Amino acid sequence: MLDDYDLLAESPDETHTVLLVEDVAPLREMIEHALSAAGCTVLIAAGGEEAVQAASAHPGPIDILVTDLVMPGMSGAELAQELVRRRPDMQVLFISGMPDPGTSDLCETDPRFHSLPKPFGLSQLVNRLREICENRPPRATWPDGPAG
Repeated sequence: MLDDYDLLAESPDETHTVLLVEDVAPLREMIEHALSAAGCTVLIAAGGEEAVQAASAHPGPIDILVTDLVMPGMSGAELAQELVRRRPDMQVLFISGMPDPGTSDLCETDPRFHSLPKPFGLSQLVNRLREICENRPPRATWPDGPAG
């Protein structure tokens, strides 16, 4: 996973606020460092409950949730669905080494949900995150439709 730190320092056109949820501390710290180096504002949580609290406490928008799928307590999929319900404009990027058919279905039916299988390079993660944030789908394409 350690790769291309020089590429991460490239300045993006726009900064993004990321809620990073990963229960493995060294991995969480490595990803946080990479996202910060790429110009992102990073909110971190070690699990689902902590992430819900962080999202509730953050006064501004959160562009994207980057979450592991398999964590103690609340799964990444449960967390994502809860946070998207509260913050419908938020995108989601699942990072996991474990395939999950339910998450695959979610990614296919809702354009706000995306996945990146582990292992991945840090520059690959940053590039995928930028791609998702810069190509936000129109609200009319979401399963719950436009805001009423």
